[in-house]
Amino acid sequence: MDTLSKVPTLKDLRESFKEIEALIFDMDGTLLNSEVLHAQALFELLKEKNVSLNAQDLLDRFKGVSEPDILQMLIDMEIVEIGTDILSFIAVKNSYFEESLKSDDLKEKIIYPELISLLKEAKEHGLKLAIVTASERSTTELFMDKLELAHHFDLIITRDDTEKSKPHPMPYLHSFEKLDVKALNSLIFEDSDTGHCAAIASGANVLRVNWYE
Repeated sequence: MDTLSKVPTLKDLRESFKEIEALIFDMDGTLLNSEVLHAQALFELLKEKNVSLNAQDLLDRFKGVSEPDILQMLIDMEIVEIGTDILSFIAVKNSYFEESLKSDDLKEKIIYPELISLLKEAKEHGLKLAIVTASERSTTELFMDKLELAHHFDLIITRDDTEKSKPHPMPYLHSFEKLDVKALNSLIFEDSDTGHCAAIASGANVLRVNWYE
C-alpha cells in the first residue's frame, strides 16, 4: 500500500489505477485537516474534569477513533462517568466544535486547494465521488455546510448510516452498493489505522495519505 505525502492529480492516479470509476475519501485527517479541531473541542469539554491531557495528547490518543469509542475509552479511563449518554456527549462536544468553525479563513486552513481541484477534475471526467466517515452526520453536515463542499459528492456515508463503523468494512461496502461500482474499480483515501483496516478489508484499491502531517 502506497503512502501519499502530497495531493495527486487525476492524471497521476490514472497512471496507476486505470480502471478507477470512483474516488472515496475518509473525511477527518484525509479530506479535511480537521483532527486538531476535534481534539480541541474534546479538550474544552474535558476542561472542567481537571484532566491532565492537553489537546495534542487527545489528538495523538484519539485520532481516527469514532465518538462512541472515544466516550467508552474515557469511561474506561474514569474521566467520564459511567452511563454518560452518547448523544449528550456529542452535542456538548459539537457546541465547542462549532465555535472553531466560525473562522473566516477556515477553508484555507482546513482543506488544500489541490484537493478541491482534484474533486472538480474527477467530477468533470465522470468519476463518482464519495465521503465515508466515522463521524456522525451532524458533525459531517457542519463541515459540508460551512465549507460548501457537499455538491462535489455523489454520496456521503456517516457512522449513522450503517450498523457497523470502521474498522469494519461495512461502510465502504455500503458505498460501493450505493455508487453502483465494484470494489476493484474504487480507490479509497485514508489516513488512520482504523480507516485502513476498513478500506483494505473492503477489497478496494487503497492509498494511505499523510499530507496533513
